[in-house]
Amino acid sequence: MNTSTERAAPGGQKRLWSRLFWVGLVWLSFAGGLRAQTQWTVDDSGGADFTSLQVAIDTVSAGDVLRIKPGVYGDVVLNKRLRLLGAPTEPSGVLPVLQSLDIQGSSAFTLAHLEIRRLRAVDVTGRSEIDRCVLGGNFNWGSWGSAGGSPSGFSPVLLHGVQDLLVSRVQVVRPMAATENGRSGMIIESTSTVQLVQSSVQGGDGLQDKIQWISGLGGTGLEVKQSSRVWLIESSITGGDGENLFIPLGPSNPGIPGTGMKLSGGSVVDARGTPANQIRGGHPQVGSPWLGPATNCVASTLLLHVGGVALNGQVPAISAGPCQVVSGIVPPRLTLQGQSAPGATVVAHIFGSAAPGGLPVALYANLTPALLELPGLLLGTPLFIDPAQPLLQGIAAITNPAIPASFGFPLPATSASAGLRVYLQAVQIWPGAIYGSNLQSLVLTW
Repeated sequence: MNTSTERAAPGGQKRLWSRLFWVGLVWLSFAGGLRAQTQWTVDDSGGADFTSLQVAIDTVSAGDVLRIKPGVYGDVVLNKRLRLLGAPTEPSGVLPVLQSLDIQGSSAFTLAHLEIRRLRAVDVTGRSEIDRCVLGGNFNWGSWGSAGGSPSGFSPVLLHGVQDLLVSRVQVVRPMAATENGRSGMIIESTSTVQLVQSSVQGGDGLQDKIQWISGLGGTGLEVKQSSRVWLIESSITGGDGENLFIPLGPSNPGIPGTGMKLSGGSVVDARGTPANQIRGGHPQVGSPWLGPATNCVASTLLLHVGGVALNGQVPAISAGPCQVVSGIVPPRLTLQGQSAPGATVVAHIFGSAAPGGLPVALYANLTPALLELPGLLLGTPLFIDPAQPLLQGIAAITNPAIPASFGFPLPATSASAGLRVYLQAVQIWPGAIYGSNLQSLVLTW
């Protein structure tokens, strides 16, 4: 049955809403039948399968789903493949709080709708997701270190040797530190591959030290090192502020603002977005209008697309040192709008290059992780979805780079499929070339 209708959008673009609405019902019903994992409930107030999250993790089998009610769950170690889900439909709007989550020995993981004060993931080889979480904030750091015990671990988010991670709609808030050196907001190291989509990362503020008479040094927003590869998709990175040192009866020493992003060791960052997506440094004092350095590239490459992401409020038009600015074709990017709760409707937006007659884009989705490093793709972007085996697909055209091709589809009205992950990727078709977008995923919640 063909129920397709085309609705005109601003700028004359057409959106295939009805077709995708009906197809969406079919593929999500089919996907629900593939659910094989067991679901368990966790509530520290009682009335659930477990009151302790750590006991739940130690007890259940790899591949299971833990549905976690709001509460405070302390320090947690994850050493098996599990899916930890909070609930976007919780009436209080409060997220479950983990004081720390240390992921070691797990082949893959899924985290959704959680607040995690510090997160460390080490040597994770399978595709993993962090969706709509809040990371960082106030924490007693104690002896927390990196995978190798180096000071680089003093960050609320440390990703070491994580081979395929999607971080979507996540906030990394300023890490709190009672020292003159602000913490880095996020560290990605040891040949990790990470996509940050619709997310924000903030470096910690550095406080003045009146004992040693030292001004505060703001922390770096994002550190990418040791041949790691990162995509920034409609994401913003900000360095921490440095507090001024106030000297009695003397001049104040200005604080040192933190760098927005540091790249080193052959790492590559590909940033795609709009001028609203800033990579910028911190301030020399809280409330000061001056911005510190946006980037510091050492033997690495930052790919910025003209008309897209801004450095310190200025859209770059020329190369700056080892930081490379790319002009010409605007690579496609894929974002999501809407909750992943039962019965909700999610809209996928595809932005890309445009032509007078429209350039075709295709949206693909399936359940199986895939990574196809095909030649001819812009900037070496791989296909994360195998287009030969789609669970859902849609076709549209882009005539204006500021107006996306949008596809809407509903989610099941039941929690029976909680934990199911649906992977999405868009491709844009040019004569003789196919350009892939970033990956996105729907983690169905409850």
